[in-house]
Amino acid sequence: MFSSVTRFFTRPIAAAEEGGKRELLLMSMPLILGMAADTIMLFTDRIFLANHSDVSFQAAMPTGILSYLMLCIFHQVALYAGTFVAHYHGAKSPQGCLHATAQGLWLSVFSVPFLLALMPLGLWIISHSSLPANVIPPGRDYFLILMLGGLRLPAAGAISGYFTGKGLLKLNTIANLTGALLNIPLDYLFIFGYPALGIPEMGIRGAAWATVISGFAPFFLQFYWYLRSEDLRLYGWRPAFRLDFPLMRRIIRFGVPSGFQVLVDVGAFTVFVFIVGGLGGLELSVSTMCFSVNHLAFAPLMGFGIATSIVVARYQGARQPLTALRAGWSGLKVGWGYMIPLAIFFVVAPQIFIMAFNPAKSEYRLDELLAVARPMMLMMAIWGIADTANIVLMSALRGAGDTKFVMICMLVMGWVVWMPVEWLALRMNAGLLPMWAIMTVYIFILAVIFAVRWKKARWMTIQVIEPVLVPQALHTEVPQE
Repeated sequence: MFSSVTRFFTRPIAAAEEGGKRELLLMSMPLILGMAADTIMLFTDRIFLANHSDVSFQAAMPTGILSYLMLCIFHQVALYAGTFVAHYHGAKSPQGCLHATAQGLWLSVFSVPFLLALMPLGLWIISHSSLPANVIPPGRDYFLILMLGGLRLPAAGAISGYFTGKGLLKLNTIANLTGALLNIPLDYLFIFGYPALGIPEMGIRGAAWATVISGFAPFFLQFYWYLRSEDLRLYGWRPAFRLDFPLMRRIIRFGVPSGFQVLVDVGAFTVFVFIVGGLGGLELSVSTMCFSVNHLAFAPLMGFGIATSIVVARYQGARQPLTALRAGWSGLKVGWGYMIPLAIFFVVAPQIFIMAFNPAKSEYRLDELLAVARPMMLMMAIWGIADTANIVLMSALRGAGDTKFVMICMLVMGWVVWMPVEWLALRMNAGLLPMWAIMTVYIFILAVIFAVRWKKARWMTIQVIEPVLVPQALHTEVPQE
């Protein structure tokens, strides 16, 4: 039994398994650990803040999402350099991998003035939002600190893309786990204070500083490994870091739609969270709890999504589009194998998740929270199955270079369909649960759209990297399941 399990994880991928479930699972596992590190950081913040005060807990969710909304398009454009790395890796061009990463780093440097200019806008949005009055001041502090620390985020995306694109996932996992483990003691020390070490109690500001400091640790580790990589020693850092405006424009061409898709998606979700925040303290607390559980549970799905994107990009770079097609469906099957049992757990035992955010000193009793949370957890279970398709197939489309379609789809569905319906529900005083039900229907519609787009396979004709690097031999055999 043990030897069979060991062989499953250690034997090479056979030709018949290319793009199959085993390849996707093996690619996903280190990425899931890496995503788990980010989840641990966020979950730790929420748990400690819930034990610090209800106000701190309520402020962290909407303003934290707003900070990423301001950062996301720059982060995603730099991160898309990793998709180029995967295509170059499939085309057997180590120099292309290095050069694409360096252009992503240059783009992150160029983004700093724009990020600084967005900070006053974010502070204005928080001050004029419908959040409870006592939530706004700590929310502004949390947002500002996260934004200052987030200046590193585009560069971190570019440098992590080098390792994910080349399949060097263990290094990314080690770096991310280092940051997560550092965040736990820093959260405790900075939120509650430790007078013996001269550390004052900082509350929500302490949570933000802990996140910022622990976020820099993975970036420094990854950048150090990049500088010491075999590719860089072989080709030299000056050729690698040379500004290449044609390649940069190509990254922007595919990366901006990808970033804009995340912008409109996160933007719509941010508006939804702020709308919910205006309904009252109990509604905001329960939504924050459920969304925190949602993030904890769904982070592995992001690992499946990234793995699918990498595998699809690699086979597209090697001009094996049918294997790339198979990889997208394999990623979905692996994701459902994880999500369906978890969805059942959401329905059967929601109290296990909610209890973690309900300390004895909270102004809300557990039964009050569960009365609202149970139907919300049921909807999370339902939409989770559909959102698995969204995450995996949208990632597959982005890996194949079909970023414009994803961008247009998210723009139309998010801002022409979802947000107007939510606004109408708000005007009609429909309440929290109907608004969550609307979001569930929206997620299902998206899943159908992305599944149809992937099946039609129009993305097969998209060419991401320059033609000179595309291998001459085209592999068009139909892969076996």
